[in-house]
Amino acid sequence: MHLVAITGGVACGKSSVSRILLKDLCDGDGDYFFSSDQSVGQLLTASDILQKLRSSFGQDVISHSGGVDRAWLRNLVFDNDSARKELESILHPRVLEEARKFVRKKRNAEIPCLLEVPLLYEVDFPIERSVDLVVGASISTQKNRLINRRGLKNEIAEKILQAQWPIQKKTEKADLVIWNDGTEKSLQRQCAQVSRILEKI
Repeated sequence: MHLVAITGGVACGKSSVSRILLKDLCDGDGDYFFSSDQSVGQLLTASDILQKLRSSFGQDVISHSGGVDRAWLRNLVFDNDSARKELESILHPRVLEEARKFVRKKRNAEIPCLLEVPLLYEVDFPIERSVDLVVGASISTQKNRLINRRGLKNEIAEKILQAQWPIQKKTEKADLVIWNDGTEKSLQRQCAQVSRILEKI
């Protein structure tokens, strides 16, 4: 099995790249793709995780509907380094466990498998990969997307960007880089080139 780890900065287009590569390399079969964000989304509905979040952050982390108040939690962790590290300590081991299950399940796969991990470098992720693909964009583009596409306030957008490694630092560790500052056509063209490279590994 060849495992391709996809990472990069927030609002750089990792999910878009993953979707295109999955279609090109795996005929769109989601069984060959693991998303850390999807794993986190599922974990945030698990009763044991909800209990740990309540114990760590208090009752305010739980919304009136009984689920996680994600906006409240986001504002907390990006305004408090210790809170962010506490959240990572709760979620990261479980995400890593699910990623390892995915790798074991696909160990005999004959086509590349995709592993999307936004914090691949910020948080220790000891899974052997064949290729690290970093999706990057300028800070101004990231900030614009966070504010205009995701509806975040400028202050929160800046704190989120400051909490992650600079894109340049990530690209220095990458085997392949896609730069997503331009048009959809440019992104498609770069993904096609990356697909051709990955098909040969």
